[in-house]
Amino acid sequence: MRFDLLKSSFACLALLTFTSITLGNGGGGRDSDGDRHDGSRKLRVFDSRGTVVGPLVTASFSSGVVTSANGTTVVVPIKRMTDSGGHISSSQYAWAEGKPWYPRTDCNGPPAVGDIFAVLRPVEVVRRGADVTAYIASDTYTASADLRSYSIAPGQCTAYALLGVPVWMAASAYALMQYYPEPLTVRY
Repeated sequence: MRFDLLKSSFACLALLTFTSITLGNGGGGRDSDGDRHDGSRKLRVFDSRGTVVGPLVTASFSSGVVTSANGTTVVVPIKRMTDSGGHISSSQYAWAEGKPWYPRTDCNGPPAVGDIFAVLRPVEVVRRGADVTAYIASDTYTASADLRSYSIAPGQCTAYALLGVPVWMAASAYALMQYYPEPLTVRY
């Protein structure tokens, strides 16, 4: 099942990247006079109120949106929205939570931030009920930390010790749903 999920994720990412490249370079859609003279159009992410969150990017093998969170420029990952029956939306997106690791054994408190491949300041996204929070890495080098639990899905916690892992501690938290509520959409 994990392999099928990876294949599906890769196929979605490839299609989104192809669409972004094709449409972004004038390969589709209608351009106004201003668009033709202002350079290529960029896909942007919008929240449920129609507010622009930022430009859509592909980084670290996932899609995300470049935005400012607590004065720091970050890429926050997004994923296709899924309903309670497991059906995936073709046009709506959600904030993509990670699989966070915690210094505590109960998955409480801020998680460690470990995305060493992040293009900008690394974040760890955590979903707790209706709240989605981006934990932003401190502006330092990684430090060795003992991680004692992880969460593979909202509300699920597994105690497991990983000792001496190079991570960042979260410097701040940004309430994504407060500023940019779901569902998200991607368009020009």
